[in-house]
Order: sequence, then structure tokens, then C-alpha cells
Amino acid sequence: MLYRLLLPIAELHDTFSKHEMVEYRLQVSLENAQIEIEDIRSRLEKEVNMSKSLHDDLGLSRKLVSSILFSQKSAFSGLRDDIHVSSTKTFHRNTTKRPYTHDDLSRSFMILPSEGSSSRLIIYFRV
Repeated sequence: MLYRLLLPIAELHDTFSKHEMVEYRLQVSLENAQIEIEDIRSRLEKEVNMSKSLHDDLGLSRKLVSSILFSQKSAFSGLRDDIHVSSTKTFHRNTTKRPYTHDDLSRSFMILPSEGSSSRLIIYFRV
């Protein structure tokens, strides 16, 4: 008789225990998903900041080259239209499908006379 009374209580306890376990697993899964989302957000913010920094560095390099060239007025006066900026490695050669980083891009450059003209300059950014 006592067994008949306790059996439904034990079954209810098992049911609640199973629901608590499922709820706990869902909560852990949710916490893991939130951690993963924060990790992805952090990585994206770093990529955006690196892209902005890289863009700023390339802009500064170009400004530096311009200031070097055009500060030498006696040698380079009037040649602004004849100066060409080209890259020795283009972005479509990126076979790794990852964004370029500061290690991939060198800030150094070469100034070479172009073919057939001593008054024209080609500036090669080493990329």
C-alpha cells in the first residue's frame, strides 16, 4: 500500500530530474553559444581595426612618398602628372583567401626611372 503511494511520487521526481537535466544542458549550450558569439565579435572587431590601420598605413606611405618627391622642387618640379604608383604584387594573388596583415605588407618602396624617359618616375610599393 505504501509502495503504491510512493511510486507516483518517485515517478514525478524522475520526471522533474529529467527536465532539470535538459534545462541545465540547454543553459550550458546557451552559455557556450554566447561565449562563441563574443569570440567571433572580438575577432571581427580586430579584423576591422587591422583593416583600418592598414588603410591608414598605406595612406601615410603614399603621403610620405609624395612629400619626398615634391619637396625636391629643383629635381621634380612639373612632373606630378608623370608619376605612376604601381604594386609589385596584386591582391588577386592572395591564394590563402585570408586578409593581408601588417607582416604581409612592407612599407618600403623603390623609386626607379621608367623605360624610355628620364623625367618620368615609377614608384613601386613592395606589397
